[in-house]
Amino acid sequence: MKGLVALTCLALCGGLVPAAGQVASTYRIKPSDVVLPPEVKLGDYQRTIR
Repeated sequence: MKGLVALTCLALCGGLVPAAGQVASTYRIKPSDVVLPPEVKLGDYQRTIR
């Protein structure tokens, strides 16, 4: 019973952290953020974001 009370208290107080995939991202890529170099054909360009 004590464990259930402690778990309920943690949940209500915000002590439980959501899993990594459940947090909404605050950064979004807009089309204006990505510009292909003029000499590269569309489909031949790959960009890695770290």
